[in-house]
Amino acid sequence: MMQENDKQEAIHSQPCNCCCIETLYTILDGEATEEETLQIVGHIEKCLPCYQQYDLEVSIRELLKNRLEKKTPPQDLVDAIRAKIAMMA
Repeated sequence: MMQENDKQEAIHSQPCNCCCIETLYTILDGEATEEETLQIVGHIEKCLPCYQQYDLEVSIRELLKNRLEKKTPPQDLVDAIRAKIAMMA
């Protein structure tokens, strides 16, 4: 017979069919409202698949942030782009 803890684990290990992934990206991009953030954080604390997706996205972003070198474009390119934008305005 399945114990209560085993039932909870089985429920939380099932794929989540919720629509929170869009909001998850909004949170990670820093564009979510406080209400959205609290709602999704509450959900991922209880939903293993969503927590795993969140954790994966955070890990990927951290990896990219640490591995990619930030390069500054040449000043002549910046000036040329600004001049073209000024001509369009």
